Amino acid sequence: MPRFPRFSFASTRADAAPRRAHAANAADAPVIPAVPTRPRWGLRIAGGVLIVAAIIGSLAVVRNLRATTQVLVLARNVAQGGRIDAADLTVATVNTDSGLQVVPSDRRGAVIGLAAVQPLTAGQLLVASMLTDAVVPGRGQTLVGVTVVPAKLPAEPLRAGDYVRLVDTPRDQDSAPVQAPIASNAQVVTVRANTQADQVTVDVIVPEAEATWVAARAATGRVAVVLDSRVR
Repeated sequence: MPRFPRFSFASTRADAAPRRAHAANAADAPVIPAVPTRPRWGLRIAGGVLIVAAIIGSLAVVRNLRATTQVLVLARNVAQGGRIDAADLTVATVNTDSGLQVVPSDRRGAVIGLAAVQPLTAGQLLVASMLTDAVVPGRGQTLVGVTVVPAKLPAEPLRAGDYVRLVDTPRDQDSAPVQAPIASNAQVVTVRANTQADQVTVDVIVPEAEATWVAARAATGRVAVVLDSRVR
């Protein structure tokens, strides 16, 4: 007679118990509904716009960097009222988008002979508004040279374009004045130091009617130069 394998009903019941418990727990667990995902087209469009804007901006910067021109630059200092000559100018290449009304290098011949309306510094870009064809000194003005010792100058070095007062000082043996000293307003054009004589000559523009007085007092060494405010 054939023999059949024996099954243990006890072990089968033991294995089925955990499975029924797991199924019961799974059935009792709350079901969390799945949240449907929507394509975020707004974010994608915004990102694309930003990328395009960045590319356009980069191209504009590169284009501006490549757009250059040659302009005139000061090769050395020029005092206010000084005439521009060929040695005062050199050429530099700059970005055309600098926003300044710079003078192109091909206009060199047109600016030679013009006068500086303000002190110009070496390395400075030449701008058309810095120059004038007016004669210095102008109508009603006189250019006078005043030579003084350093003790009658301010400790702050004078510069072309400074506004000063030329004050008549008493002689060494005179007593202190009881009235306000006579003074004349002037503007500095150039300053030249004579180190050997320990003197400084200041070329100033004064009103034509006061030029004689200024020259006479300067010849006696009785003029002191007072620097007025540089804030205008």
